[in-house]
Amino acid sequence: MMLTIFVLSESYVSSLIVSNLPERDENLIDKAYEKIIQQYISGNIRTRKGRKGLVKKFYNTDIPEMPHTKLRDALAHEINKVDLKNNRFKYDNSRGNRNENIIEVSIDEIINELEQWFLNLEFP
Repeated sequence: MMLTIFVLSESYVSSLIVSNLPERDENLIDKAYEKIIQQYISGNIRTRKGRKGLVKKFYNTDIPEMPHTKLRDALAHEINKVDLKNNRFKYDNSRGNRNENIIEVSIDEIINELEQWFLNLEFP
């Protein structure tokens, strides 16, 4: 369920980015160029780094970092490295597999942080 919340959060940001892109006059843009633009946007909207780049280029602002991305990634790709006990997740937040920064956080805290993150999303 937590992974679904993260995925829906990313999807929401993607839809915000795409729905607020400037209109393009199809009469002024060659169909080949329009296809290139669409492929560029489509390719970048799928990754965290790509979404950050699109927001920077089109809206000239930085998108805030989604909280607990390491937990999201671990739930998606290495679920065996995440513990859930008494509604609390425990996961490694360090770079690589060093186990230097073990985070323990409640589901409620994560949801509250994601809500705050949504409120801080500022681009047209």
